Amino acid sequence: MSACQVTVYDEEEDPSPRLSHFTLTKPKTKVVTFGSKAACQAFVFNSNEVERVESYRYLGFEFHATKNLAHGVSQLVSAAKKAMHSMNRRCALLSISDPELRCKLFDSLVLPILSYASEVWGVDEKIGDAAELLHRQFLKHILGVRDSTTNVIVLAELGRFPLCFHWWQQIFIGTPWWQHNLDIPSSLA
Repeated sequence: MSACQVTVYDEEEDPSPRLSHFTLTKPKTKVVTFGSKAACQAFVFNSNEVERVESYRYLGFEFHATKNLAHGVSQLVSAAKKAMHSMNRRCALLSISDPELRCKLFDSLVLPILSYASEVWGVDEKIGDAAELLHRQFLKHILGVRDSTTNVIVLAELGRFPLCFHWWQQIFIGTPWWQHNLDIPSSLA
């Protein structure tokens, strides 16, 4: 078996159920090799060669072979910019200028886009810098202050925190993903 070959045994050959139930849907199945391409020239799964691609969008987040997670986050930021501009246009049409209401709209319409898959990438604050920059631009826009205004003052004026606090909260408090892997009685969780 080569380094990039996966063989699934029938239950008669190998009683271990680990891989025996996997089937290959050839048009959907792709392989992204992270790091050195020389290590894997072809990927074979049960005698079927799987197409190798540079990037793959999985559950709305794009993974790239040579770029880090910041590539996927930049695409989320691009989508969030479109949502934010659309929201700002709609607020202008409806004459909505209340900063508190606009922040709630941002949290409902734009923040979910910026926070998508943050359980994967949110632990690295440097990756989320572009998302935080968009957040601060929005806040400065609704306050009508210059771009050079101190970020801490803008956040404090609106009673907000940097987005990394939201991502950490989503990872460790809001999403009990870790509870599924532990035998903790629901009364204690």
